[in-house]
Order: sequence, then C-alpha cells, then structure tokens
Amino acid sequence: MNIHISGASGFVGKALCSELSGRGHQVVPLVRKLSAFDNAVFVPDLRDSLSVEDAIQGCDVFIHLAARVHQMGEDPRGAKEHYQLVNRELTLLLARAALKAGAQHFIFMSSVKVAGEMSPLSCALVEGSSPRPEDPYAQSKWDAEQDLMEFAARSGMSVTILRPPLIYGPGVKANFLSLMRWLSQSLPTPFRLIKNKRSFLYTANLTSAIARCIELGPRRSGIYFLSDGEDLSSHELGSKLCKSLNCFYFSLPVPDFLLKLVGWCLGKTPQVNRLLSSLQVSNELFCRDFDWTPPHTVDEGLRDTATWFRGERSLERMNHFKRAVDVMICIFALCALCVPLVLIALIVKLTSKGPVLYWSDRVGAHNQIFSMPKFRSMRVGTPVVATHLLESPDAYLTPVGGLLRRSSLDELPQLLCILRGTMSWVGPRPALYNQYDLISLRTQTGVDRLVPGITGWAQINGRDELEIAEKVQYDQEYLVKRSFLFDMKILWLTFFKVLFHKNIAH
Repeated sequence: MNIHISGASGFVGKALCSELSGRGHQVVPLVRKLSAFDNAVFVPDLRDSLSVEDAIQGCDVFIHLAARVHQMGEDPRGAKEHYQLVNRELTLLLARAALKAGAQHFIFMSSVKVAGEMSPLSCALVEGSSPRPEDPYAQSKWDAEQDLMEFAARSGMSVTILRPPLIYGPGVKANFLSLMRWLSQSLPTPFRLIKNKRSFLYTANLTSAIARCIELGPRRSGIYFLSDGEDLSSHELGSKLCKSLNCFYFSLPVPDFLLKLVGWCLGKTPQVNRLLSSLQVSNELFCRDFDWTPPHTVDEGLRDTATWFRGERSLERMNHFKRAVDVMICIFALCALCVPLVLIALIVKLTSKGPVLYWSDRVGAHNQIFSMPKFRSMRVGTPVVATHLLESPDAYLTPVGGLLRRSSLDELPQLLCILRGTMSWVGPRPALYNQYDLISLRTQTGVDRLVPGITGWAQINGRDELEIAEKVQYDQEYLVKRSFLFDMKILWLTFFKVLFHKNIAH
C-alpha cells in the first residue's frame, strides 16, 4: 500500500515509518528540508496545494502527523492565529489534496487535549464526551477535527482521527525526558500522596494501532482515543520508571495543597494542576472497531524507553568529554597549520576556476543535515555523487586535486566543523545527503547517533576500497568500542595511512 506521511521526521513519525516499512508498505515521507529518509519527497511548503498534489500522486493512505505543538508559557493571544493556520487550515488543505491524488483514507493525529486537561477520578473519557479545549493548541485541533468530519461526509473519503494521550518511547522529549533525567539521579519527587490516574501510549502500540487501522480499513469515519490500556498515577509512573532505570525511587509525602501553593508562588500553577489531576481515556471503541489489542504492556514500553535513555545518557557523557578534547586539539591544529592552510587556498584558487572551498550537504548525528567544507579538488560542475560512483573520477580532478585527495589535505577545512560541533576528529565519515543506502544501514545499526569524524575506524581499515556494508560494520564496531584511547589509536593509525597513501583510491 502506498502511504504518504507528513511530519515523518518527528518522534512519532520516525517510529511509524519504520513500522509500516517493516510491514511491506511503500512509505513516502513528505519533508520540507533535506532529509535522510530513503524515498522522501521534498515539499518546501505544505500549504502549496498544487505541489502537494503532484508529490502524492498514487497515494492510498495519507497520515497527517505534522503540527504546531503546544508550547508551555506561550502567549495565547499571539499564538492563536499560528495554531489555526498550521493545525486547522493546513489539515483540511492536505485532506483535499490527498483526495485529488487518489487517497481513500486520511488519518489525522489529534490530541487528548481536545477533550480537556483532566477527567473525573476513576472515570475515563470516551469519544462521546463533550470537547473542552482549554488553549489555542487544543482549540485548533478540535476545529480541525470538525472540518475533517464535515469533509468526510461531503467527499466520501474515510477519515480516522486519533486522540492519543502522552506518548512515550525511544526518542521521547519534553516533560517525560526531563522526568527520566531527574529520576535517574535518584532525586526526590513529591509524588507519594498523589492519587491521580493518567493514560499513556507507547510508540510501538501507537504505530501498531495505525498499521491495523490501515490494513483492516475503516468501515466508517470516526474519532478514537488510544492508550496502553493501563492507567498510572504519578507515583506509580515514577516507581515503574525507576525500576526500569535501575535507580532508587525517593518519593516524598507532600500534600496537594502544599504543591499547589508552591506552584502558585513559582508561577507554575497549570503544570502543578496537570501533575495532580487525572486524565484517563478509554480505547475500547478503537479496540472493538479494529479488533485490536495493544501488543505491548506499559512495563515493556517503559523498559524499552529506559534502555534507550541509558544508551543516550552514556553517549551524551562521552560526547561531552570528547567535545572538550576535540576543541583543544583543533585550536592547536589551527595554530600550527595556519600558514599551510593559506598556501593551499592560494594554490587551489590559482590552478582552477571556482571557489576555494567546496561545501557539500552531509548527514550528521541523528541524521541531521549540515554543510561540510573541503578544499575544492574537483572541477566546477562535477556530479554530486560519491567519488566511487563517477565513471572516470580522475577526469574531474583539478590540477592539484589528486595530490590534495591522496594526502587528505582537502579535508583540513573540516576543522571549522569541529569548532562548530557538527564533526569530531574521530567518528563515521559523514555520508552525502543522497547516499540513502549508507544512511539507512547506519540508522538501522544505531551508528546515526554518532557525531561524524574527519577520520574513523572504517577509514583506516579500507576507506575507498570498502563496500558500504563493510563500512557500516566498522562504524558499528566503533560505536561499541568507542573510548578516548581507541580514538587516539585511530588518529595515530590515520597519520601513517595518510603518510603512505594506503587504501586511498581517489
């Protein structure tokens, strides 16, 4: 099935693309900027209906995840127009474009906030509950829901609207991530006396539900709540998270009135009210209509999230130390190489037409695109592909290009990237933005989390002679073994590889 997705680069979008692709569907992410997705379609402005229609021809199902999300502390008066423009008007525009492109099913990711900020204790919200949007974000989602249901009634297109509660899983951000960081340090929380109940939704359960909705197909348009099916109090959530994080849970018995007083004094009354209140939803209607049961329990979801968090925290700590070392070595190198850098720049300028530096779009940590400079070694107009894909790479070289590449002197301007933090001395070499096979393999193996390097383990074990799968295997080995001493070993071996021009084909 041909499925187009807006907002595919977000927390939920990445998990959904992976789930649907794994089920054999043809997934086409719509992106507004350069992306590491394999078959993404570039649409700079989703409000351009003609461009969208052209981009999604042959679409069977359109999933709309993109949104202007709720911002804490935002001025409601100034934000209202922006929420309406993005969350309401854009949603209806995309639904119309999807229908013209041939789609028969439109899935819209709304929010539990449409139904309000709280539910009565021990009483879950159901689809028939009266909407109670309390801020411009929730109002814009509710307005979009109404527009879509009216559009479905007029056009005959099936529209499925999902209202998820708080979503968690690997890659989670915002308050849930902040809570994990706090708990992982065994710091005290004021949760012990809180008797609320809140619903949650694990990303794998959400993507499973969406896949089920697509594959079974809707019998009618409708609005549905989703959840893991097990509601937790703030105290229970903290306890389960600490168990998953293998840390001590220290919860203080602080009365509600004292928490509210502290919240009022700090200007955090809305946040404290959310902490104390219940927000339960029932997923019974979705389970019945689509014959679906959440495949993962809350405990499984929290364990998966905690495993991801521990890996990210370990990587973060190592990156802080590595960053300090990178900057110190980089400053020393710039001081020592300032004269050679100027001389090389003059030689490049005098021996061929074009700029001294060539900037290429590369894939950095977490598949973020950045610009990487090199001394230009190829003639202006050379195709933007990996060198090994050119039929006669030597024909494109400038008079000094071969020497620059064999000696790796063309890489010296990347010292600027090290200072900016987009590159490191050691790491996987940054892929071109269009090397989708390499990017995909690195993402699958977790290598995409690493900051790319001027040199790397794959570089000293073959460089241009390695097949892509072999490169990723070496990158993955570096991910496992990375340490300060291992980096020093790679830098030392790189010096000898460059000195003797080993494993450099172009």
